[in-house]
Amino acid sequence: FTGGKLEMDCTIYVNLMISIYLKGNAHTEIYAADCSRFGGVAETHLARERYGFALVRRESGGKSLNYFSTAEQIAEATKGSPSTLYVLEVGEGSKGTVKHMALLYGSRVYECTINQPNSSCIDRTLEDFVKPKADAGKILYLFGPK
Repeated sequence: FTGGKLEMDCTIYVNLMISIYLKGNAHTEIYAADCSRFGGVAETHLARERYGFALVRRESGGKSLNYFSTAEQIAEATKGSPSTLYVLEVGEGSKGTVKHMALLYGSRVYECTINQPNSSCIDRTLEDFVKPKADAGKILYLFGPK
């Protein structure tokens, strides 16, 4: 090992943290280190396919939508479960690709990425996480609870 900051891509981070949250470790049959089927342009969702989290939907104008655009929408959808882990996937909208995954617990978002100037593993408020994504026209998929 060499000294330096911890770096882990978002898919690997979310995969490991879900296993630890559900089972207390990464040494169970539910965890697998291989994440090649998830993230990027994959049409499979790690939280749903591997861990059984449900895609959370919201009502808007009499329609059931499978994505979120604001922190307020996400907070409303999760308000009854403050001690529950959710997975957020940042999507490109009509382009159909997932660009980032993070964890939501309470009102904090936990994430890890590579090639960042400072720490790669960070936590921040839901509002601080969503704002730049919403400003860029991205959508968020929400999975949970288990």
